[in-house]
Amino acid sequence: MSYQLPADLETEFALRLSSGHYASMEEVLRHALSALDWRDREIAAIQEGIDAMETGDVRPIKEFDREFRAARGISLDM
Repeated sequence: MSYQLPADLETEFALRLSSGHYASMEEVLRHALSALDWRDREIAAIQEGIDAMETGDVRPIKEFDREFRAARGISLDM
């Protein structure tokens, strides 16, 4: 697949490649897509939390913390 990049993106790729952190344009693209995938997963997780909050599917943090620590043998004094 061939694609003509706009001048500003060409400059951005050149800067990334000249930094020495990336060996090729393909590596820059793979890293960028990986970052977008991570961002999309984070947004979905945040939305899941918002949806749970809006439906009342939540509990006090102190209750959760107490159960979490007890299940893992973590002192409550911390």
